[in-house]
Amino acid sequence: MLRRSTARESPDQFWRAYDNEYESLKKQFSDPKDIDKRELQDRVLARMINTRVLLIAARRAGITVTEKELQEAIKNQPFFQRDGAFDPDLYKRKLKFNRLTPQAYESSVRNDMLITKMTRLITETVELSPDELKIIDSIKGGNKDQLSEVFRATKGSQMINAYIAAIKRQLDIKVNRDLIS
Repeated sequence: MLRRSTARESPDQFWRAYDNEYESLKKQFSDPKDIDKRELQDRVLARMINTRVLLIAARRAGITVTEKELQEAIKNQPFFQRDGAFDPDLYKRKLKFNRLTPQAYESSVRNDMLITKMTRLITETVELSPDELKIIDSIKGGNKDQLSEVFRATKGSQMINAYIAAIKRQLDIKVNRDLIS
């Protein structure tokens, strides 16, 4: 059984995630007034909780990201490269411009990598049912491989959501909404 996480997300982390999501939505809506800010807050909060749950589960499962994996991931990000090679000065400048320390950024990248590994572990057993295979086979024309991948992705997403829900039932999750109101 998982123990209660003592990790806490800060209001700054919430508002940074909220602002990023809001900016993304503004591009989709012709009038920003159409964005339901309370619904957006709930969605961002739910995503942050789900992320924390997956990180707890990944650590409990013994999933890790080595320093070498982390360094390679950062070095391979195009926005830190100049002439196709990692540029440490560019890396530091871009982080400073975005008000991030290397430690905070690297922690974020590490967490993203842990979540990727955990979700792969959860979804690697996705198999299509005989009924789903019949549906795919019955379709004339089109790309059956693409449809198969859509089925697998949908089932994988459902598996991840079910896994997160099961872990949440084992945790004592407390949200202080006063900090984000």
